[in-house]
Amino acid sequence: MNKIKLDKYEQTIEKALAAGNFKRIKNFADEKDKLAKAAENTLNKMRNINLRVSIRDLMKVKSRAEETGIPYQTLVRSLIRQYASGQVQLRV
Repeated sequence: MNKIKLDKYEQTIEKALAAGNFKRIKNFADEKDKLAKAAENTLNKMRNINLRVSIRDLMKVKSRAEETGIPYQTLVRSLIRQYASGQVQLRV
């Protein structure tokens, strides 16, 4: 297993944790939930991107989206999400 390389600040925290210098806060579960929600919201933010695609490919994507009954941008976003999660594999 590869060990993650820590910077000096992170090494200090790791040593303090190993020495037992940290104590759990009283409302740990609530704080954990709050931070998890904040992280989830951060990762769910949308970003606009610009892609250059051939007119032929764009027309085909729009046609396939129309057949499916969804907007073509939603279809493209869904395909990107599926590829990013490993549900779809790229064939070369």
